[in-house]
Amino acid sequence: MSNVKNKMDIDSSFRDIILVDETGAIRYFNIGDLDFFDLKPEDLLGKRIPQLYDNLSDETSTLMRAVRFGEEYLGCVQELITKGGKRVRQKSDTLCVKDGERVVGAIEFAFYNEGKDILSIHAPAAPLRDLSQISLDDIIGESPRITEVKKKAAKVIDLQSPILITGPTGTGKEMLARAIHNSSKRRQKAFVYINCGALPENLLESILFGTKKGSFTDAMEKEGLFQLADKGTLFLDEINSMPLGLQGKLLKAIEDKCIRPIGGEEEIYLDVRIIASSNLGVSQLLSGSSLRKDLYFRLSVIQFELPALKDRDEDVLLIADYYIAHFNRILGRRLSGVCGELRDLFLRHSWPGNVRELRNTLESACYGADGSSITVGDVQERLLTAAGENQRTEFMQESQLIWEQYTGSGLSLKAYLTQLERRRIQEALAQTGGDTGQTARLLGISPQLLRQKKQNLNLEK
Repeated sequence: MSNVKNKMDIDSSFRDIILVDETGAIRYFNIGDLDFFDLKPEDLLGKRIPQLYDNLSDETSTLMRAVRFGEEYLGCVQELITKGGKRVRQKSDTLCVKDGERVVGAIEFAFYNEGKDILSIHAPAAPLRDLSQISLDDIIGESPRITEVKKKAAKVIDLQSPILITGPTGTGKEMLARAIHNSSKRRQKAFVYINCGALPENLLESILFGTKKGSFTDAMEKEGLFQLADKGTLFLDEINSMPLGLQGKLLKAIEDKCIRPIGGEEEIYLDVRIIASSNLGVSQLLSGSSLRKDLYFRLSVIQFELPALKDRDEDVLLIADYYIAHFNRILGRRLSGVCGELRDLFLRHSWPGNVRELRNTLESACYGADGSSITVGDVQERLLTAAGENQRTEFMQESQLIWEQYTGSGLSLKAYLTQLERRRIQEALAQTGGDTGQTARLLGISPQLLRQKKQNLNLEK
């Protein structure tokens, strides 16, 4: 225990705790130095983390991602821009608080060094491109299935019909929903998000439809999400998690284009476009009992099915380059990309967390990378944790084999790497029939660089 305490004394001045509920609102905090974050006690209770820092949003705050997506983070290093214009750094562990399988909140333990982790004073806020700015052009990929999704989305952006988006967790369902909204005539109005599985039925109903004063004990007059989304878009995430009793009321609201607040007598007519999502496939939705069939058929007038990342591996490197450029802008870094060995590893990895896992892996790596590019060492631990013990063993065996091949070759390191590069390019050329453009995309490099490498390696013929 004394060793742990000494380490904490050296590495950090304080250990802070913040607890948020299922909406992301702060319910408890114990912060050693509020001045470090330019905060006052009255700034915190009831507020959400993105309200406290200029460079955080619902998409980039670890606490908000924990309550929205059930994600947990260990040893995450974050740079925060305070409301006072100060740029500070903290290391944190973020864990979900659950009631059974349902996420009902999140808790974060933060560590920082008061003397070392103030990075600058009155720094300009980092430019942040979050989901509120996403367009269809930001859906990255050239695989046939993603190309078809983007073409279809462009055709339906201004239709009034509901949309159902299915696909495994982390494939970008919310991103597609926002891109459709932001590209439509509704973009000047609200995009309202609700996770249908995060709240109990009675609370979810009042949040969706609103309440009239006196409808139940201590009830106040409050608009629901339908009213907030009037002339905009309401995104119902994980619609199959909505209680069945409430699904019937939702269906009626969609059919009649009106709602009745709890305790209200008059119906309110609204213009709301509904986009719903589910992490279950169509066959599972139709064969299971989690979603009413009549609601499914009403929602699926327009339907998108997003593939798992492992089923479109030709997009992996394109997405990786996109997010590295994204985090370079946010963090003010100049990382050139991922090294060649890591590109091969990315193509072999199964990505169980899909695009979200790739994004989070790169975000963590961009914070911590010491070199000019991201290397295997920057992501190895994270990927091995995600891959599980079987892939860990396979990876270590493969690493050992590569080392034995190198030491047994009798070549210098430079000559051995040149030989590997030559072989990889030859394999790619054979796979694409010698097409320069396709080969360059497969290798994750530009056609110009490929031509230069072919010339240097005497592969022109």
